[in-house]
Amino acid sequence: MIDLDTLPPEAAAEIRHLRDQRDRLQTRCNALLFENRSLRGMPVQILAKRAALGAPLPAKKHAEDSGYDIGAWWGDSPTRAPRMVSHSHSPDEQRRAAAEESIDGDRPGIRLWSGASLATPIGWHLCAPAGWEIQVRPRSGLGINLAVVALFGTVDGCYIGETWVLITNHSRAPFVVRRGERIAQAVVAPVTASEMVQVDELPTTPRGTNGLGSSGR
Repeated sequence: MIDLDTLPPEAAAEIRHLRDQRDRLQTRCNALLFENRSLRGMPVQILAKRAALGAPLPAKKHAEDSGYDIGAWWGDSPTRAPRMVSHSHSPDEQRRAAAEESIDGDRPGIRLWSGASLATPIGWHLCAPAGWEIQVRPRSGLGINLAVVALFGTVDGCYIGETWVLITNHSRAPFVVRRGERIAQAVVAPVTASEMVQVDELPTTPRGTNGLGSSGR
């Protein structure tokens, strides 16, 4: 590996530029390969590594479904303890708040009061191939019937840590989140290759700078 600090600034800058180009080309090549694989009807493989014993593997209810159901699965270690999310409390205080609402039994649960949000692990590390992402989305049944909604999130292809889900109780009644209960769904989606380009001026468009409410109710 070349130590760029030992090279003249112009040479070091050129090497960094070439490396960036190489990385972008590699990402684009991987994306094209997997797009071609998908277009041919070959499934894109999502790797799943278990983070906790007993956690249900994300699975589709029907073969034609686009989303894999995700279950909540906490415990085993302090680092996997669920948290009642609040910006005014530290992570340790958030874990203690969740523990105070814990319900023991055959199916342990956590009471989620109206307006409260809970961050919980799912018991799995998920890894999407280069050129793909995993979108965490709400489950329509929980949202429509109980007003309990998972926050839309993204698991980048380069992230291999355990996946967590944030859910919020928007109803007026308390909701008990049971361990193993399906709380969200994971949808695999392609990532469009892009780059951010700084410019001094933007092109003129019919809409211009007309923003919120400009098109009427």
